[in-house]
Amino acid sequence: MSKDEKLPATIKASDYLEICREKALDAYTIEEAIYWHNEIITELSIELHTVQTMHWPDTVKASMMIALEDRLSQHAGAVTRLAGILERNEQLIWQP
Repeated sequence: MSKDEKLPATIKASDYLEICREKALDAYTIEEAIYWHNEIITELSIELHTVQTMHWPDTVKASMMIALEDRLSQHAGAVTRLAGILERNEQLIWQP
């Protein structure tokens, strides 16, 4: 098998991140949404580490890291809000 061929079960990180994003948006329960947001956080953390190790110009790395950190922060905030709703046993009305 050449290095360009993929194993059938292999998914590119960017594809998995998109799958996680869709699953978080389509979640039917708060627990499911928390799970998928946590998956996104994990994937973004991996991306951040990857960017840090790249041999790119510092300005490009800094720009990429800021964008990734912002997304990571947004998803962490979503997890915090959703966990709070669970903890307080509040009713949540999903908005489209």
